[in-house]
Amino acid sequence: MGMGKTTYAIEVIKSNPQNKYIYITPYLDEIKRVRSATHDYNRMYEPLYKGSSKQDNLHNLLREGKNICSTHALFQRSNDTTREALKANNYTLILDEVMNVVEELDNFTKHDLDTILSDNLAYIEDDYLLWNQDKINYNGRYNDIKYMAINKNLICINNKVLYWNFPVDIFNYFKEVYILTYKFDCQIQKYYYDFHGVKYEKYQIIDGELLPYQKDRDIDIIKGISNLIDIYEGNLNLIGDNYYALSLSWYEKDDGPESNGTLKGILQNNIYNWFNNVNRGVKARDRLWTTFKDYKHSLKGKGYTNRFISLNTRATNEYKNTYVLAYCVNRFVKPIISQFFTNRNITINQDEYALLEMLQWIWRSRVREGKAIHIYIPSKRMRNLLLGYLGK
Repeated sequence: MGMGKTTYAIEVIKSNPQNKYIYITPYLDEIKRVRSATHDYNRMYEPLYKGSSKQDNLHNLLREGKNICSTHALFQRSNDTTREALKANNYTLILDEVMNVVEELDNFTKHDLDTILSDNLAYIEDDYLLWNQDKINYNGRYNDIKYMAINKNLICINNKVLYWNFPVDIFNYFKEVYILTYKFDCQIQKYYYDFHGVKYEKYQIIDGELLPYQKDRDIDIIKGISNLIDIYEGNLNLIGDNYYALSLSWYEKDDGPESNGTLKGILQNNIYNWFNNVNRGVKARDRLWTTFKDYKHSLKGKGYTNRFISLNTRATNEYKNTYVLAYCVNRFVKPIISQFFTNRNITINQDEYALLEMLQWIWRSRVREGKAIHIYIPSKRMRNLLLGYLGK
C-alpha cells in the first residue's frame, strides 16, 4: 500500500500510446485522477449517460477502440456484448484493487430456487445455474435471475444457495491484466482464481520499478512503519477479549432480547471516551472510525459521527490527514462465502484476510504519508493480528 502502484500504472499508459487500455477503479475520484494524468499522452474516456445507459456508452467506446477509465460497478455488469468487444480489441486491463467477484445473492430464497427448477426455467450443470434456451422469452419476477444465468453469473452450492460469480472468462479477452493490490494471496479474488484455475504472477513496485515479488522487501517496509502506529492498550479494550467479539454475529446477537443492545452501548461509550477524553483536543476532521454499516447508528456519538468511512474503503487518499482512528470490527469471511470455496477444497485463511482488510482501512490515514497515528482496536483478535504484523 502506498508504494506507487497507481503512479506506475499511469506511467505505463502514458509510455505506450500504441496500446489500448481499460483502467478500472472503485471510485469516481480516481477516474478523474487517471484521466487527467494521461490526457496529453494516451487519452482515456469515461463511459457516461449519453442518451441511454453507461453500459451502452461503454460499448460505443469499445466499438471505437478508445482507451477507457471506469468503475468496478460498471465493469461488473459486463455481458456477452462487452466480452466480444473486448476480445476484438486486444486491450490491456489495469484493475485498481480487487473486485467483489463472489457475493451472496440477496433476497433469493431456497423456495425461489426450487420454483425456478420445478418450472423448468433453469437447470444446474457443474454447479452453475443455467437458463433453459426454450424459456428465453420468459418475462416475470425472475427476470434478473434469467439475465445473470444467461451470463453464467450464478453458482449453486448444495442445491440450496445461489452466488453471484463474476464470469472468469472475461480475463482471457485481454492482452494483459494488471491487478493493483496488496497481499493478493489472502484476498477473495485470489481464491476465485484458484477456483477457476487462473494462473498469475506477483510483482512489486520498488522505487518506481516493477520487480518480481520478494517477501524480504515487505519485511523491510513493515519495519519502517511499525513505530508510526500507536495501538491503544487499556481498559477500553475489555469489551473485545472474546475471540468473536465485535464480529458481525456478535453485533447481531447483541440485538437479541437477551442483550437488547447492552454490549453496543458499552462500545459506544468506549468510542466516545477514545475520541473525546483519551484524545481530548483532537479536531473532528483528524478522526476516523468504522464498524459494520448496519450498526453505525448504534455507535455514533458527539465529535466523531461524521468521520465514519466504510470498513472496506480502499484506493482513496481523501482521508490522508487523519491520525486518531477507531476500528470497531472483527473481520471474518461470511460462512456462506467460505462454503463456496470449501466445496472445491479451497480453504480461506481467515486471519490473513482479516489483517489485510484492517490494513487497507488503516492506510486511508496519514500513516500513508509516513506520519504517526493512534488507533483504538477493541477486538483482541484484530489487535493481536496487527501487533504480529508490525513485529511488536
